[in-house]
Amino acid sequence: MPKDLIAQLTVELKPYEERRKGAVILQDIRDRTAPLPGIKVEVRKRQEGPRTGKDLRLQVRSDDRNLAIAAAKRVRAHLE
Repeated sequence: MPKDLIAQLTVELKPYEERRKGAVILQDIRDRTAPLPGIKVEVRKRQEGPRTGKDLRLQVRSDDRNLAIAAAKRVRAHLE
């Protein structure tokens, strides 16, 4: 894990028939995160396999536990 990486966010979209086009959603994410300092949106193709877990999974990692806790609290507040 790079030292400057604080968090990764994985988003799984609803089936194609139940949502806007992926490109539109991704641009919306980029636009909404643009004002947040230090946020870089990187798009990767979904890994194939059965769907498991919750709709949104967020993992916050850091060598500094206090930094990780603070970052997780900021992300949670922003998402709520």
